[in-house]
Amino acid sequence: MLARGFPALWCDWMDLILKSSRSAVLLNGVPGKWFQTRCGLRQGDPISPYVFLIVADVLQRLIRRDDLMRHPLVEGAPPLVLQYADDTLIIMRACPSAAARLHALIDDFAAATGLIINYSKSTLVPMGVDADTLAAVVAVMVCWVEGFPQTYLGLPLCCHKLALADFHFIIDKVDRYLAGWRARLLSPAGRLVLINAVLDALPSYAMGALKLPPKVTRVLDSLRRAFLWNAVERASGAQCLVAWDQVCRAKEEGGLGVRDLATQNISLLLKVLHRLHSMPLSRWASWVWSSLGERLLLDARGSSLAGEHWVCLRGLVPLYRSLSRVDVGDGRTIAFWEDHWLPCGPIRTAFPALASHATCREVSVWAICTLGLDAALVPRLSVVAARERLVLLPLVEHGWGGAVGGDDRRRLVLCEKEDKLASGAAYRLLRLGGGGRREQRIPLELADAVSGEGAGCPACPAPLETPDHLFFGYPFAREFWGALGLAASGAEVLALHCFNAVDAVGSVSLHAFVQLCCWHLWKRRNAVVFRQETHSLAAMLKACRDDAVLWRCRFRSEERGHVDAWVQALHL
Repeated sequence: MLARGFPALWCDWMDLILKSSRSAVLLNGVPGKWFQTRCGLRQGDPISPYVFLIVADVLQRLIRRDDLMRHPLVEGAPPLVLQYADDTLIIMRACPSAAARLHALIDDFAAATGLIINYSKSTLVPMGVDADTLAAVVAVMVCWVEGFPQTYLGLPLCCHKLALADFHFIIDKVDRYLAGWRARLLSPAGRLVLINAVLDALPSYAMGALKLPPKVTRVLDSLRRAFLWNAVERASGAQCLVAWDQVCRAKEEGGLGVRDLATQNISLLLKVLHRLHSMPLSRWASWVWSSLGERLLLDARGSSLAGEHWVCLRGLVPLYRSLSRVDVGDGRTIAFWEDHWLPCGPIRTAFPALASHATCREVSVWAICTLGLDAALVPRLSVVAARERLVLLPLVEHGWGGAVGGDDRRRLVLCEKEDKLASGAAYRLLRLGGGGRREQRIPLELADAVSGEGAGCPACPAPLETPDHLFFGYPFAREFWGALGLAASGAEVLALHCFNAVDAVGSVSLHAFVQLCCWHLWKRRNAVVFRQETHSLAAMLKACRDDAVLWRCRFRSEERGHVDAWVQALHL
């Protein structure tokens, strides 16, 4: 600790703690004779993990400061040393002399600290090493030689795409639990509790880092389905009382709340992408962004990011962007065309004609605002694209002018908890209306579109037709909500689930009623803009009543009576 720069007084305190403590053995709840512990780290002591990390870090410093051991790819760089608790992974160039130096450093470290290396539990994994060099290195290290995949921190580590057999440890873990349970002695409710509380959680650790192959999820679903319906090995269609897709719905939607593993896998991997954007100073995020240079994640040309893991993460980037809103800092990690950083939404959606003339879709806001918008467009624009360009330029200038500098900040409005992505909220969002519920298919993203004349509202003098303005701000919308006895002032589309319409229809099926009204406001807007119809509050209320009657059949029988409250509220 003195070598690491800790003050002498602090080191004396630590020495006193380690040498003056006493311990006793409890026998039937009665402590025995006290004895002093003067040597070594004690398991369970709160300070032991910190002291162990300080000591273990010495080995990493010894290896990185040695001139003989080198990085396998980067010339002149030291080896890579990854440490997690008592697991140490050393990645270095295969060389007999370097292996001898490593063996000597490990022996010196063991002699100085008392932490003995167990070579019988250590493995050497060669990558592109010729047979003679491998034989010489093995003779020095005296450890087992194995190939990929390797298990590291409980997950398979491999230099190529993982095969189905590499995920059998997840299936075997589920089988071990099922073998100890007696399904025939449990009630259906008891089996459901075990599935939701135990079986659904078993693959979560692996799904947080890896994309499970579809066949693995199908096998896990088959095991869970057989246990739920009390089948011997596999549950046939005749044995299943309800379709599996219905079982995986939320209980509020008439399901049993069993997790859909494919959706859960995506939700957990979204957390990896969010950590990459929200913690840019972490070592992993710093390495990723330095490998990309000035490029974005989907523009990885010439970078060192390769492999199936990155292919999977890049495939989730469009979904992550659709869930996030961006506060502009320096604009280096924001996709100009694809991210939601302007009030009108993604530029690709709001200005489709102009986006079709872009030379590259994966370009950052910083690059556009530094080089100019014209540098990212083809020389000749269509008439519609030129008109959209004139509308977009002041919006970009205003958005970039409000930048605060520093790192870009992403907000997950619908699935954020304490500045972190809540995987549970993301799962519910991705599974929203998973069974095709009619009242939940409202295409609110269409409200991001702008008219052919520009971004202004075609129904009133408002300079920008945002989703909030469309549904709650423009005069006819305020008149409509007022006729229902509801206050639309201050309401937001992103908080549509919080819109209070209890006074009009009660609390049951409240969200479906609000979505019905928003759907018809959107249709009325299109009728005015594209068919030159006039606003009619009576026609609007009648259209809502007619659709409410049609939606009645999509509800469960005990909920259909609440539609009568809708119809009554929609009468003047």
